[in-house]
Amino acid sequence: MENSADKSKIENLRNALYSRKIKIKPNFVLDLNGHKSEVKDNWDEEKKELTKSVDYIPADQPPKSFSKKVLWLAVIFFIVSLCVAGYVYFNGSNIISANNIKIEVVGPTTVKAGEDTSLDVSITNNNDTTLEVADLILEYPQGTRSATDSVTPMTHDRVAFDDIAPHTTVRRTIKSVLYGEEGATAHIDMTLEYRIPTAMSVFTKDTSYEVMIGSAPLTLSVDGLKEVNANQDYTLTLNVVSNSDQVVKDVLLTASLPFGYEVASTTPLPIPKTTVWNLGDIEANGKRTIVIKGKMYGDHNDEDRYFKISVGTKDAKVPTQVSGVISAVTQQVTIKEPFIGVLLSYERNSPAGVDYIARSGTTLSSNINLTNNLDVPIYDVEVESKITGPIVVPNTFKPNGGFYDSNLGVIRWNKSYDKNLENILPNNNIDEPYTFSLFKSSVAQSLKITHPVFTTDITVKAKRRLESGVPENIVSTIHKDIKVETDARFSAQVTHNTGPIENEGDLPPKVGKQTQYTVTWAITNTFNELGEAKVSAILPDYITWNNIVVGPGEKVTYNPDSRQVDWDVGGMNAQSNGKVALRQVSFQIGFIPSQSQVQTSPILVGVANFTARDTFTNTSLSGTNEVLTTQLPTDPLYTYDDSQVQPQ
Repeated sequence: MENSADKSKIENLRNALYSRKIKIKPNFVLDLNGHKSEVKDNWDEEKKELTKSVDYIPADQPPKSFSKKVLWLAVIFFIVSLCVAGYVYFNGSNIISANNIKIEVVGPTTVKAGEDTSLDVSITNNNDTTLEVADLILEYPQGTRSATDSVTPMTHDRVAFDDIAPHTTVRRTIKSVLYGEEGATAHIDMTLEYRIPTAMSVFTKDTSYEVMIGSAPLTLSVDGLKEVNANQDYTLTLNVVSNSDQVVKDVLLTASLPFGYEVASTTPLPIPKTTVWNLGDIEANGKRTIVIKGKMYGDHNDEDRYFKISVGTKDAKVPTQVSGVISAVTQQVTIKEPFIGVLLSYERNSPAGVDYIARSGTTLSSNINLTNNLDVPIYDVEVESKITGPIVVPNTFKPNGGFYDSNLGVIRWNKSYDKNLENILPNNNIDEPYTFSLFKSSVAQSLKITHPVFTTDITVKAKRRLESGVPENIVSTIHKDIKVETDARFSAQVTHNTGPIENEGDLPPKVGKQTQYTVTWAITNTFNELGEAKVSAILPDYITWNNIVVGPGEKVTYNPDSRQVDWDVGGMNAQSNGKVALRQVSFQIGFIPSQSQVQTSPILVGVANFTARDTFTNTSLSGTNEVLTTQLPTDPLYTYDDSQVQPQ
């Protein structure tokens, strides 16, 4: 509560403040030194109360300002920037940039393959620092050769530019021999490697250059029919001609032949086991010719096949591969349905067109099916079939409605023997059957035949009349190679008194006593090698496995859980020098008869199963042998009574 004296002073001051007549003379001086004036009045108690609730900051200790910190940081940054600018200004010659390095390549846009290509390369250093030990590395396309040695392949090159002083240009002329197909683009990658005086690292700058192959030093052409009838002869002539006034060295020609094309002969011969021809060095304006003869097989009309031929320089590491292709040609051939369709089949259950595997000692029933695939009739049809091979029994050919000429070894059909051959309407077909025989394996063995094959060549001739009325001769041919399966046989026998293993026990066997037997398995083989051969059989539960096996190198195992005996034969040779191949193994078993088996001949070994694969014909073989009992027909001391179990 304010007293009256203080109130009076305040009122007077207010009146003087707003009065225009009264002038106030200040009776105090502002203390600029920041000293605190002590005013003794009654407000002290209020001030104490106020400081209890509000933090009081003395005037002589102001808080730290954030703006001052920012100011100091700006000053420090300015000083550092000033130092860096000064260093760059006085020592900037040591700073280098790849952008200040210029690589220029001057050369032709089009070159002839196989001839020297010159590139003028200049490197300009616009930096203030020397480029030390500068090298230009060039990566060339495949097939590039050295200009100084056209035989040596050059996939890359390193050209020294040495030290390049600041603001100077160094030039080099770089030569190479490029190869490629006409119109192809050769891409050359370039990398500049250099160092700078103050660093140990290697720096790089990349560029590239492209040049088009304008003309090739060699021209490849392919002569051959664009269409061919299925199963007809087809000849391809390849010509390689030099367009260069220089020798083209180490030339190779490669041919990728289509599926179904069977080569009969080539002139000249290729590199063995390849379709690659080494043409050597081709002189200026020289020529090389390759002729490939064969037969185009196929079953589909309008099917396209492709011959891919390429010629180029020999690869230094792989002499049967082309390192740089100079010219390449793809020859498309369309297989047309033959004018006269000819299908040959064997046996009634053998479908035409499917590879047939014959067996020795059999008489084959063959059939030739003829179809007119033209839209006009064909007439005066003649058919000839010739079968050859050492496995074929001569003079056993019996044509139905035809004639076998033993002098020529040919079966012949024409309209004299079969009236149906006078005229065959469009899409009509006729059959001409015949039979012949193959030697038995015993005879073939004496003839020392291995890998037997017989061939059948059929030629069909006919005439058709053109729209002009002029007759035209048409011909269709087919060739078949028929393989003969090997005659592999499995046999099994059981003995007691003879064999490679000595046996004990009574014969005939008696109840409660063990009698031992020797089981012998044998395989004989004739024409072809065997693979994956195996024999297995099950032992009855009253038979014991005595774990005695005789057979050098033979692998026989017994599984007590399944009671199965396995003989893993594996591979087996074919007959040699007229003698059949033989593999044999023997093992011992024991038999303790039971009272219930008295006066019987119990089973000793179950049915034996033989399996193998003919590696020549790639066919599966199999055979079985009946169960073996206590009857021992192959034991010379055996009598019938020895097989019956006797009581104890």
